[in-house]
Amino acid sequence: MSGSKKYSMNLPEDIAVDKLREIVADFETDNDELTRDEIEAARALLRHDHS
Repeated sequence: MSGSKKYSMNLPEDIAVDKLREIVADFETDNDELTRDEIEAARALLRHDHS
């Protein structure tokens, strides 16, 4: 059972990362590509919000 518990604990992070990918794709459709620094800053914010 510990495997499924670990999976469920990672699920919110996985959802956040998937959502970030969607946001980046939508943004880049109308704007220039995001820089690596911008992407890392967004990831840091997501980690902080979901810690």
